[in-house]
Amino acid sequence: MANDERCRELEDRGVQLVTIGRAEGVAARGVVDRAHGGADTSLKHLLEQGARRVLVLQTVERYTVAGAAERYLQQNPHAGHMETQVLHIPVADGVSGGYRATREALQSPSPPDAIYAPIDAFALGAVDAVRQAGLQIPTDVMICTNFDGPRATTSEPPLTALDLHLPEMAETAGQLLLDCLDNPGGQPRVVQAPEPTLRPRESTARRTERVLP
Repeated sequence: MANDERCRELEDRGVQLVTIGRAEGVAARGVVDRAHGGADTSLKHLLEQGARRVLVLQTVERYTVAGAAERYLQQNPHAGHMETQVLHIPVADGVSGGYRATREALQSPSPPDAIYAPIDAFALGAVDAVRQAGLQIPTDVMICTNFDGPRATTSEPPLTALDLHLPEMAETAGQLLLDCLDNPGGQPRVVQAPEPTLRPRESTARRTERVLP
């Protein structure tokens, strides 16, 4: 997380730090760069599926993934093709937070036709809000999330998600830390995280295509 007090305490003690993602205000000796944190993959998929007004449910907390996604949005690579609205939710609000934010957006004059919720709990709340508004997923509103875990696969409908290759990411971070310990000093080391893999499912299946269970 950006400006994490715990990281500063460790820095003061001379502990070498490796972060997964770029954490603002943290003097890490090594960084596993997650690039856009999956936002590029997810938003490109939604655009290809026909989305034009996307609601992005972000955390209030400045996690590295949230920062990466917002940097991507600021670059506005889809200008002229897709509008994005960002709402911030405390991570502790979980499903209820995703529900409230989505309900608010759906009541606006220009409601979203797709929702990108990196936090899977937010995505489940979005599913509930869309259904209670009398809308259909994915016909009226598509939904996708970052973490391809039990919440994504057991949702109804199953959610399009990203396989983040977490074991490989952890191995990369561990090896980077060992490299930093073996070779202290110099410029901070940066390595690339594994590219996330899209797992398309029914929640974004607007075209005739095979979807994963």
